Amino acid sequence: MPDVWLLSDPHLGHAHVAATRGFDTVEEHDRVILANLRRALRPHSICWWLGDVALGGWRDRLPQIAALPGTHRLVLGNHDRAHPLNPNGHSHQRDYLDVFASVSTVATIRYEGVEWLLSHFPYDGDTPGRAEDRHLAWRPRDLGQPILHGHTHSLDRFSLSMAGTPQVHIGVDAWGLKPVSLHEATQLLYTEGKWTL
Repeated sequence: MPDVWLLSDPHLGHAHVAATRGFDTVEEHDRVILANLRRALRPHSICWWLGDVALGGWRDRLPQIAALPGTHRLVLGNHDRAHPLNPNGHSHQRDYLDVFASVSTVATIRYEGVEWLLSHFPYDGDTPGRAEDRHLAWRPRDLGQPILHGHTHSLDRFSLSMAGTPQVHIGVDAWGLKPVSLHEATQLLYTEGKWTL
């Protein structure tokens, strides 16, 4: 199995998120996240980005991602310009395809006999403090498939959807601003979700 890593919601270039995470400048924030990625990734690594890659100066930040080791794949988030929920999102596809080996709104990955859905959005649940879920039209339908997701900015790594489906949050807020290995993320299915094959 290749060396597979996941992350979501780095929000490179996003001053508000950088401040929320305790950084004085967006440059310091971005430097820490990119350094954490460089430490984890190797040339043979595959890194799945589950959305909200970069905001302020997003085009200038894409080459920083391209310079990281490994192969990078993107599942678009609501803040990524190419997401179809954004006006003229299609016109930005090429910008992302110049950096990422694939760009989609959802994907699947099989690991240790379990097929996972990869999505920026969880089946349900939103940013802490929000009463209602946003972007409902873009959330996947919950058919009982475990999901790896971002979007929430929660510190919680594991939850169950309203239908009882395991949801593993791989946003950097939950993992010390670092990517998480596919192995470590999916083990929560067994330790927290009490899943058995």
